[in-house]
Amino acid sequence: ERGRLQRLLHTPAVTLDGQKIELLANIEMPEDAVGAVKSGAVGVGLFRSEFLFMGRQNKLPGEEEQYQAYVKAIEGMQGLPVTIRTVDIGADKPLDKVTDKALRDDAHLNPALGLRAIRWSLADPAMFLTQLRAILRAAAHGRVNLLIPMLAHAHEIRQTLALIAQARSELDVRGTAYGPVGLGAMIEIPAAVLTLGLFLRHFDFLSIGTNDLIQY
Repeated sequence: ERGRLQRLLHTPAVTLDGQKIELLANIEMPEDAVGAVKSGAVGVGLFRSEFLFMGRQNKLPGEEEQYQAYVKAIEGMQGLPVTIRTVDIGADKPLDKVTDKALRDDAHLNPALGLRAIRWSLADPAMFLTQLRAILRAAAHGRVNLLIPMLAHAHEIRQTLALIAQARSELDVRGTAYGPVGLGAMIEIPAAVLTLGLFLRHFDFLSIGTNDLIQY
């Protein structure tokens, strides 16, 4: 069976009625990019950056460490596009001993709710700006999309766009090179579904997060 599948690796993914489909990989660590290319993926559709943050005993990764990790994934994809999602902590992906008590409070009856994903990033702008600068810098090395998780409404969109602009300004002041990114939003909350027009005015692409959306 593996031998038969091996012969299909690099054949086009096309439906019977001629619709071309792109098969992209989900990766959790930079070194996963090598396996993605070998498997015939035409890019990374989701680099789950939160795995760089987990198991750190309260010491979150700095800008340089994140930058090196993103560059390793980008270079591993050999020119194919890489979509990096900003940290999506919470629910099934808790941090170890994170400083913010709300993220580990046992009183939360439903861990899928509360301070997680973009809500946590906006609540800690310094941490978020560190990640944004690292991703923007890495984008100078290849084709990168920046994906924002769990956005729900206009205020969060405005805050996020403002912080992305601030991250670029900070890199300009430092004289540090960075590249362009396609900007995407995850549609995981019913409120986002009901305001898709608003999202389409601000983002280059949308990604439907079926897991959370179905639960909510």
